[in-house]
Amino acid sequence: MPTHFSGPILGSANAVKGLYEDLPLAEVDKVRSRYTVHVEKFNEPFVTGQLILNGAHVDDLNTATAPTQVVTAETAYLLINPGTKADAGSSIVFDIAPTAAALGNSFNTLRSLTSTATLMDNRELVWACRFGVTSDLAATWDGKAIFGWLTADTAPIDTGTGNPSLATGAGAGFHISETGAIRYFGQQASLGSLTGTVTTGLNVNNGLATAGVFDWYEVGFRIKWLDASAGTGSIDYYINNSFVGRITSGLPMASTEVYASTFAVANGPTQLADFALDYLITAVTGPGR
Repeated sequence: MPTHFSGPILGSANAVKGLYEDLPLAEVDKVRSRYTVHVEKFNEPFVTGQLILNGAHVDDLNTATAPTQVVTAETAYLLINPGTKADAGSSIVFDIAPTAAALGNSFNTLRSLTSTATLMDNRELVWACRFGVTSDLAATWDGKAIFGWLTADTAPIDTGTGNPSLATGAGAGFHISETGAIRYFGQQASLGSLTGTVTTGLNVNNGLATAGVFDWYEVGFRIKWLDASAGTGSIDYYINNSFVGRITSGLPMASTEVYASTFAVANGPTQLADFALDYLITAVTGPGR
């Protein structure tokens, strides 16, 4: 079957009155879009301890034993291994700039934002990732995880109960309980229990057919603020390309907290749990857009 290549799509003589004539629109459109988009694919290998060099830091949860965070060329995902201690693990926050000693590229993701009463008025934030979970015994997940656009908190999950443990400011994201249930949440008040989260009807145990083999999910949410200080607007949640729910009040970023993409994972009381992060997408509208 014959094929042909027509070349890149270039700006016409009328593109911005000729300013962008013959420039590749694939590049120009990156700045003409209302959104600043960041896509991190974790294709730069690194070993435990190098997260902080590339633009993230790790907080220990319940004095974990030998936790690791690595990317290998063979897997091309960030593997969050909580270590070998029961009810312990790690929290990773993408909230700092890379250092001069960083190896390879820094993470291409939205850095932390400090909210004000008006910062997010009439703005949007899109957050999405593909993650995989596994257990060291098939179909017996009892670990716990919380992840999303969260307020700064060094211990965003209770390693004993597996419930969220977020400070005032909370955020938007997803939670996996010790039972394997996947839930979503979005609020500005502190979040210290499953109250305030919404079950999606999905359970990671249903996909864990083989010990040590990851079961994968694509999740995300889109926040549209109207009046940030009033917490009005909407958050739409998606799992595996399906819309699963909406929140229309009490949206986060209503006052002066700091927010960043966060992933906290811990083992269960009897089983070890691993979490793999394949990609992370963050996008935000620019001021006045």
